[in-house]
Amino acid sequence: MKPHRVKLSRKLGWKMPPGTVKVDRSTKFGNPFVVDGEFILTKAKAIQYFRELLTRAIKGHPLPAGPGGFGLSQEIIDHFVLMAELISQIRGKNLACWCDLDQPCHADVLLE
Repeated sequence: MKPHRVKLSRKLGWKMPPGTVKVDRSTKFGNPFVVDGEFILTKAKAIQYFRELLTRAIKGHPLPAGPGGFGLSQEIIDHFVLMAELISQIRGKNLACWCDLDQPCHADVLLE
């Protein structure tokens, strides 16, 4: 079965399915770009930036300035470099995030 996205839940008794890895913002695989945060991002832009930076990090390209012309903090650069190094840990696993399943999510990028 192809890996898929799972929606995290706080419902009493809910458990993460076997073979699933949590990839929300609290983890090393989370998207550091916040919708309506400091840069007033839409969800689509936050996912686009996540995709662009993760792709660059996986290919070993430097991340001196963020997409869209804003500079990246060293913390965000380090986050993407670490994620690229650890991406094999989630290969073939379901990925869990808080996003609604009918909406785009950075976990879709990780699943690709």
